[in-house]
Amino acid sequence: APAVNEPRRLTDLDADTVIRTLAPKTLGLQSALKALGPGLRRLVTFGSIIGRIGLEGECHYALANAMQTAASKAWSGAAPGRAALAIEWSVWAGAGMGERLGTIERLSAQGVDAISLDDALSALDRMIATGVHGTLAITSRFGPPPDLSLGTAELPVLRFVDNPLIHFPGTE
Repeated sequence: APAVNEPRRLTDLDADTVIRTLAPKTLGLQSALKALGPGLRRLVTFGSIIGRIGLEGECHYALANAMQTAASKAWSGAAPGRAALAIEWSVWAGAGMGERLGTIERLSAQGVDAISLDDALSALDRMIATGVHGTLAITSRFGPPPDLSLGTAELPVLRFVDNPLIHFPGTE
């Protein structure tokens, strides 16, 4: 779960910032796996949905999270009996990176609802208890990302709904 995030536009990044951002998610994970040794059978990593769908000013953080997920998958597949769960979270309310950076209000204005701490911990408990593995995104409502298609569907004519703001086909 360690991370460094210093939001910057791609054109404002320098090598030191990128290295500082990648290190906890890549070198940190490698160091932890080496220290725990070959007897480790289960790995759970905390990443960000930003590694999958991106976010303005977060390309280096997106890369770090995507690399962590890829490393988790690679570790799991490198030896029999290993299971990895790479969780790609959206922003949490009351704790975490978004809270520390003060971005919850900005994300809320973009249609992103923060996951409550209780909901996040409950989801984590269920995943651990049931032995879920693979890559899983845990989100609240995050609005349709501009570069991710959630499918299309014709909305039925609904009373009092002239202009739907958010629509997830098959869900809402």
